[in-house]
Amino acid sequence: MGQWSQVFMLNDSRDRAGIIGWALLASVVVIFDAWALTAKRQTMSAAFLEATRKPVCREVLAIMWGALTWHLFGGRPDPLRKLVG
Repeated sequence: MGQWSQVFMLNDSRDRAGIIGWALLASVVVIFDAWALTAKRQTMSAAFLEATRKPVCREVLAIMWGALTWHLFGGRPDPLRKLVG
């Protein structure tokens, strides 16, 4: 049980800051991609796809994506929480 308490940060269930952060992040992505499409500019998805076609970028993206997925799905606690205290 001790390991799981380290992975899943316990917090006040009334605290919605994380949910607001995810909503803002999703909004920025949607707004940016809508602007890029209307302005005939590169979308974030197109930039990601282009980066995956370059061998060095592909490896860096794979490592970053893997680390983010591991972090978000409970692989380890929030590293910033240790820095901030």
